[in-house]
Amino acid sequence: MDLLEKMNCVIEYIENNLEGDIDCKRISLIACSSSYQFHRMFSFVSDVSLTEYIRRRRLTAAALEIQGTNNKIIDIALKYGYDSPNSFTRAFQNLHGITPSLARKGGAVLKAFPKMTFQITIKGDVGMMYKVQEKEEIRLVGKKIMVNVEEYKRNSMNFRNEVVANKAFNELRKNSNSSTFYCITCYNEDNEKDLFSYHIACDMKKEMNITTDDFEVLIIPARKWVIIDVTDYAPELWKGWEKVYSQLLPTLGCTDTVGPELELFYDDGRCVFWISAKIGV
Repeated sequence: MDLLEKMNCVIEYIENNLEGDIDCKRISLIACSSSYQFHRMFSFVSDVSLTEYIRRRRLTAAALEIQGTNNKIIDIALKYGYDSPNSFTRAFQNLHGITPSLARKGGAVLKAFPKMTFQITIKGDVGMMYKVQEKEEIRLVGKKIMVNVEEYKRNSMNFRNEVVANKAFNELRKNSNSSTFYCITCYNEDNEKDLFSYHIACDMKKEMNITTDDFEVLIIPARKWVIIDVTDYAPELWKGWEKVYSQLLPTLGCTDTVGPELELFYDDGRCVFWISAKIGV
């Protein structure tokens, strides 16, 4: 079973459990991947987080039931995972623009979010250049923010520019004797908001003495990386991630990825992604 088939199996699991508990560990087992990989892949390929997709599907199903049955709204709210009428009403109104009680009246206009399916789309555009290479342990120092995929798209470039312009960070870069700086994403396995940390960092020499709370150290163990040239996608690197997850990794027969993931920027304008992944069917 290839990667996209596994993702479609996850979608079927979600559809079959819209009225019950959806277990992230079960999703990982179905996808044969880490929670990190699936959340990242889902978000970049579908342009919506897994949590948000589940919320939209449940509220779509709830709207259909409100309009098509005489079931009590409180019962429908509980059925689709909401503990109180108020929380259900807020979520319903945020998505559909009207309250559940108004939705029951004739002529109400609602939004419907259909079940997703994943497939490789052949567009005939240019390929992506990549190589697979072993790298030693990397010691980094820098700053971070917590974001989801939508916030990454909106804010990552501003945060990156802010840190790179920071005087203290540039002193660290100068001491590192490297023309490269890194952006690193580290997914938190145990959160319901699909958040990950986004670090802006530079090489840390062993003799560096970090004495300020403004910076933190990040150590990435030695491992094999898939290294992909994404210079053509700067500054909107999220478009590069979309192509990597929707086209390149499935094409390479990638069976798993293990975070973190790196964006490397060079003074000559080049940009590459580093992804720790198993290649082959």
